[in-house]
Amino acid sequence: MITVLLRITGAALSVYSLLIVIRILLSWLHGFDGGRAAELLHRVTDPYLNWFRRFEFLRIGSFDFSVVLAIVVLSIVTSIVLYLAAAATITFGLVVALIIARLSSAVGFFVVMFLILSLVRAVGSVAGVNSASRFWITVDQLLEPIIHKTTRVFARGRFMSYRNALVLFAAMMAVILFAGGWLVDQLVRLAIRIPF
Repeated sequence: MITVLLRITGAALSVYSLLIVIRILLSWLHGFDGGRAAELLHRVTDPYLNWFRRFEFLRIGSFDFSVVLAIVVLSIVTSIVLYLAAAATITFGLVVALIIARLSSAVGFFVVMFLILSLVRAVGSVAGVNSASRFWITVDQLLEPIIHKTTRVFARGRFMSYRNALVLFAAMMAVILFAGGWLVDQLVRLAIRIPF
């Protein structure tokens, strides 16, 4: 009976996660009026999302990472519930391993995205493309706040050209991607070994 209840709860959490993703995608469509369905979607998902939106540190430039954290937390809870439904027991070490794996997956997505964007922008800068086009302006609006925060440690108050900052940022993302992947793998292995 408990297994069935856990499976139903896991399925409900999965559906709720899907509703949140739909809500986020619809927010990107400016001027879209989904009528009563969109209104219902807002009423169902916004209380959960708003709880995470109150954390100011999750906003960097035009990025609002609160939504990502909301999805990651829901993913962790769903994984725990589904694991309990399948195995009937769970250890603290497994919970820690699930948290590390889910968080690293979300961080890895953004690291890869920023790595690709910074490499594309650096190649565009070297190739001398017109930086005034809407595409490059949007890419710069996404990258500049994060590049500024991450590269100022290396600049130490000295001026650094945007092109050099792009290359440094791309290198940092590549190091984080590869070294972080190895580190996460080691942490997950250690966490799983926790006996309780």
